[in-house]
Amino acid sequence: MIAQEKLEEAKYFLDQLERSIENANQFKYNLSAFLSAARSVTWYLQNEFHDDPNFQSWYESKQEKMNEDALLKFFKEKRNYIVKEKYGNLRQQVSVSISGNAYAAASLPLKVIRANGTVEERKAA
Repeated sequence: MIAQEKLEEAKYFLDQLERSIENANQFKYNLSAFLSAARSVTWYLQNEFHDDPNFQSWYESKQEKMNEDALLKFFKEKRNYIVKEKYGNLRQQVSVSISGNAYAAASLPLKVIRANGTVEERKAA
């Protein structure tokens, strides 16, 4: 299947994206390649099965769902922008976490009055 190969290409560049996160230029190039390959999968499907009437009706229903999907729309717009206009500025996301423990202790005066009348004072921790 030709479309399957295009899907594998998109998966490859997605993997490369993860590996190139530290290098801005490599990340930018892999992002462009991923978006182009991923977008091409449906074109390859249409080309591969254009003679199959069952595919046409199946694909039309899938196309409606794809057009409504916000994530697919986002990636399509980004692909069009990168391929047709420019790379633009890629933002870098940095995660910072701080962990630690803090303890607070207080000492309270405590009076113990026994049944025999004796009083004992101590501090409770």
